[in-house]
Order: sequence, then structure tokens, then C-alpha cells
Amino acid sequence: MARVLDLNNVQQSFMDLTLQDAARTVVHLDITTEENVNRLMSISADLEKLKSGNREGLDAVYDLAAQIINCNLDYFTTTGQELRGKYRMNMYTLIAFFSAYLGFINELSNQKN
Repeated sequence: MARVLDLNNVQQSFMDLTLQDAARTVVHLDITTEENVNRLMSISADLEKLKSGNREGLDAVYDLAAQIINCNLDYFTTTGQELRGKYRMNMYTLIAFFSAYLGFINELSNQKN
């Protein structure tokens, strides 16, 4: 008996992200690369520094956020510099983004296949 998998009917999980620009741009985030997830897991110490006002390594953190956001279903692309400027992401929203994205990744990894 032949089996058929119609990829058009596969449910895809994503996380909606509404940016802080004037248009309130919505991006449907997909799962990022394993490398980015590993980098995200390893920057928790850097995020703690940001909470205390230490801005060392801030560019790298914004660049990682941009790389994660660039993995989306909308073909939307941005840079760390654009997140700071055009999309008005600050330290607090950056930390909130990473926390929410980690929750999204954890939720997906705990789902049954």
C-alpha cells in the first residue's frame, strides 16, 4: 500500500513577533539554526550583564537577535543595527525577546513527534 505525505498539510509551529516600528511589523519566526540556539544558550551571562547596565558585547547580542529573527516564514530580513534604530529594540525588549524565544524553543522540543 502506498503512503502519501502531503507537505501542504503539515502543521508548522512559529512564534509571532511584533516589532516596535511605526507599522508594528509582524514577523512569524521559525526555528533558527542549531548554531544560533547554541549561541543563545551561551549568552545568558551576557544578558545578565545587560540587565545590570554593562553594555560590553551589546553589538554581538543585537546581531544574534537579528540572525534569529531572520529565520522566519515571511522572508523578512533585518540587522542588529536596524533592530536598535528602526525597530527601537532596547535592552529590556531584547531580553524579553530572548526569553520568549527560548520558551518557544523549549515548547517545541517538548512536543511529541
